[in-house]
Amino acid sequence: MRFQGKVALVTGGTSGLGQATAEAFAREGAKVVLTARREGPGREVEASIRASGGDATFIPCDVTDERQIRALVEKTVELHGRLDVAYNNAWHAPKINTIAEFSTEEFDANAACLRGLFLCMRYEIQAMTAAGGGAIVNCSSAATQVAAPGLGSYSAAKAGLEVATRIAAHECASRNIRVNSMCTGSFDTPMSRSTYGNATPEMMQGFLSRIAMRRLGRLEEAAEAVLFLCSPAASFITGTSLAVDGGYLLT
Repeated sequence: MRFQGKVALVTGGTSGLGQATAEAFAREGAKVVLTARREGPGREVEASIRASGGDATFIPCDVTDERQIRALVEKTVELHGRLDVAYNNAWHAPKINTIAEFSTEEFDANAACLRGLFLCMRYEIQAMTAAGGGAIVNCSSAATQVAAPGLGSYSAAKAGLEVATRIAAHECASRNIRVNSMCTGSFDTPMSRSTYGNATPEMMQGFLSRIAMRRLGRLEEAAEAVLFLCSPAASFITGTSLAVDGGYLLT
């Protein structure tokens, strides 16, 4: 029960890595607030966590809308009195296309997600400062560190997330707030299935051949990495990018 009495916020918490992390926080005693745009799936995850004995509240939010982000954090503090940890996971499911052929709309969608990440951190940091400290983990991608054909706009936006994470970590260290990122490889999630569904066989083969462990990651493996970075066990870790990728970056 590493997070007994703590309040955890998870964006993009209704499927994939976000859902697995929200469930893991709840199992470890946290009061979890999860958010996403779709209310139906959000209520289902909320009910599932509560049925398992956890404390969860779903608050709908589009993280590209500043007013909704501000309201999300304010409602979290109103409900639980504080905010201790946050996992910023929400992101647009990218479409595979070359830089010469991707659409302006696709670029703008990833840019909007990066803007949303900045806004989430802004209001999370304010709430954590009032609570005396906290920890933030931003969901990044191994695609920021290699040339991933077809993922140009997505990789560029995630690289912006990495820079923002390091700067926020430096700015917040004196406030007792740690900020890190989790650099994910390939996991079996609805978002990755959507992405791979648009890939050519050659692109797909290229993705899978880069995984040294020769398998996709399990959702609980990503969730445990987030919980570690948010826990006292990582109390001297800030501004880092933890690769959780099965050795993708080794090959």
